[in-house]
Amino acid sequence: MTPTLEELSPFIKRLGPLRVRSLLRLARKGHVPDKEVTGGPGRPLAPGEALLLTAAAFLSAKKAVTDEQQQYLLEEIATSLVAHGNLLAERRRAGSKVLPVLSLCLGDRRLAWLPGKEGVLDLQTGEHLPRLDGPPVEIIQYDMVALYFLVEKKLEEERAKTATGATSSCSSPGR
Repeated sequence: MTPTLEELSPFIKRLGPLRVRSLLRLARKGHVPDKEVTGGPGRPLAPGEALLLTAAAFLSAKKAVTDEQQQYLLEEIATSLVAHGNLLAERRRAGSKVLPVLSLCLGDRRLAWLPGKEGVLDLQTGEHLPRLDGPPVEIIQYDMVALYFLVEKKLEEERAKTATGATSSCSSPGR
């Protein structure tokens, strides 16, 4: 999945241009001059960048955590999301049947973790905890690989429609 920002825009419209800029800067570790953050019209996004943006829009649509918590969470997991998105695309291009797994878990709407990664984020205090103190009553799990495939499929459908002259019908994931 290497969409342009324009192709991805129907999926991320709830983010707004400043949030998109901020997330792309985060994905690129801030090493990109301001005028180059969005790359300009037609510039393909890296698969990991596209996954980060769609994950942000998805979290925003789900409203499982506050906007402030979302921002903190995305800042903390951006590197993992970008790396997994890029690895997933690389493995798909190579025809590999073994794909990386990445889930985002929220516990009691105040804790977040990526299974298989160390530590837990407390979304109320900003603390990094070594582990859960006890089992959360509520656990919400979002499969980031499934989200990637969903967006990839919708993009392919839109590209096919565009090639045949049909109009767009994309909507944000999670709606």
